[in-house]
Amino acid sequence: MNLTKILNNVIFKNASSLTFNQAIQVLIQLFFIPIYLTFWDLNTYSEWIIITTFTTLLAISEFGLASYGLNLTIILSKENKIKKCNETIQNIIFFSTLFISLAIFLILSLDFFFNFQKIFNISSIENSNFQIIILAILLRYLIQSNMSFISGLYRINHKFHISNYIKSIFIITEIILIFIVLYNGGSILEVSFVSFFNYLFAFFIVIIFVKIEFKWLKILNINNINKSFIKKIFYPSLSFMTGNVSKGFIAQITIIILNFFATDAFIILYNSLRLIINGGRQFINIISSAYYPEITILYGEKKFKQISRQLYSMLKYNFYLATFILIFLIFFIKEPFLIWTKYTVHWDFYFFIFFIFSNFIEWISIPILTLTYAINKAELFNKPFIFIAFSYPILILITMPIINNYSIPFALLLINSYLAIQSIIKIRLINNTFFKS
Repeated sequence: MNLTKILNNVIFKNASSLTFNQAIQVLIQLFFIPIYLTFWDLNTYSEWIIITTFTTLLAISEFGLASYGLNLTIILSKENKIKKCNETIQNIIFFSTLFISLAIFLILSLDFFFNFQKIFNISSIENSNFQIIILAILLRYLIQSNMSFISGLYRINHKFHISNYIKSIFIITEIILIFIVLYNGGSILEVSFVSFFNYLFAFFIVIIFVKIEFKWLKILNINNINKSFIKKIFYPSLSFMTGNVSKGFIAQITIIILNFFATDAFIILYNSLRLIINGGRQFINIISSAYYPEITILYGEKKFKQISRQLYSMLKYNFYLATFILIFLIFFIKEPFLIWTKYTVHWDFYFFIFFIFSNFIEWISIPILTLTYAINKAELFNKPFIFIAFSYPILILITMPIINNYSIPFALLLINSYLAIQSIIKIRLINNTFFKS
């Protein structure tokens, strides 16, 4: 395959745009925190972090509707069911906006009755501005969520990379605007406002360009809003959240357990290694994410043999990248880690090796999980994810008296091995049930 073919390859375009987006996120984490601390004192920045965490509640309130709904829209479009396609878009936007708006109302109501500013001891903001800031941040999330869904429609025409570049562009514009505000002595109020208006502008720009791309698109029609639609898709939509909720629970319960049984130094070691390994996973996930939209299209077109070829290719390249990152981290991460933690943390090589190999088993299973998401069958992994969420802390508590801190990678090894076995079972089920012409 020559260079021109590679550059024009859809998977390459997807992977390149995802890599660009991921690189921006990494650069923000590395350089933008010092920028905040240059213009704000530590107290103001810590309070900004606390305030922005309110958006995590909104991520849950969306119930996976956008992810499931976008896949469903693509599948319907490939079946030439344009009317149903528009109805799906209209219902997804309406109900996701409704649920997020209800969550916003709930947060503001709770603040009115319990005064979050007092509870979290936020002193850098005037009382009269606190709810305005909260509202601006929450509305920003609402607009960004809908913008992401609408821009995702580019996937219908094999243009997922355009959606990624749009997101990246407006992340960059947000950074520039925030820097200008900070440079001119801006407070949390001004930063929250420019962030909100950045995405409000982005939302209208995305609508214009997507409407140009899809002449048939009708984003809003109240007459097509149907309660039966949301009842039908609620469970499969909710299933898109199960994996992330399970992983989030596992990460948090580990910290809680370590608070009772481990030293502060080991907690820092574990959390620092977890962040590094999760960073590696993000880059590994680029492979599967690049294939994801194309598999959805092939599923809508009922080209099941091509999906099998895509899955094989995805598994192969995912394994190569996962192995490369595994080897790279084993041989080269020690010194950067010690510098990053300012030599305050003892390097436990054996714990690190055990921990990273336990994660490696999960890394190589990513493509199969991606396949279930891409064909809107995420519910196949609901029971396995719930099972590992409950069994993981039990495994740690049982083995902690015997192998001490090594109980964490041991428990991870067991639950990730279980998920890998489940992946093999699910792929056979998919082949026998969903991939029959």
